[in-house]
Amino acid sequence: MEADVKQVPDGEQQKATENRASKLIEHLIDRMGSKAAFGEPQTNGDITVIPVSEVRTGFGFGKGMGKKAEKEHGAESGSGSGAGGGGSVIPLGYIQMDKDQVRFKPFYNITRLTIAGMFLAAILITQIGKWLRS
Repeated sequence: MEADVKQVPDGEQQKATENRASKLIEHLIDRMGSKAAFGEPQTNGDITVIPVSEVRTGFGFGKGMGKKAEKEHGAESGSGSGAGGGGSVIPLGYIQMDKDQVRFKPFYNITRLTIAGMFLAAILITQIGKWLRS
């Protein structure tokens, strides 16, 4: 029992891959655009608050090829294509506006601050050790 292998011209396969990649990029831009970085303004009395986030995106694309198989039906071995992407949104703080001023109020990431403090302490201990030895 032989399997029917559908031969797709390289140009059509490339167009299909580019179309899928284009749709993926458009979808990610819609989802990860300025609306993700700046939330909807919230107003209470004279104060308006706008959430602010850091938006990160990543993309990946691929294409495969293969050699002609040494089989009776002449099907190509190997092939492939692919596209992928993703992203993340990290809250940074908020913009607070009132009738007198506008200011940014950051959120502090305790984990990052702790790691930075430990790194700084390690450098200071190393330097103090060098100074004591000389």
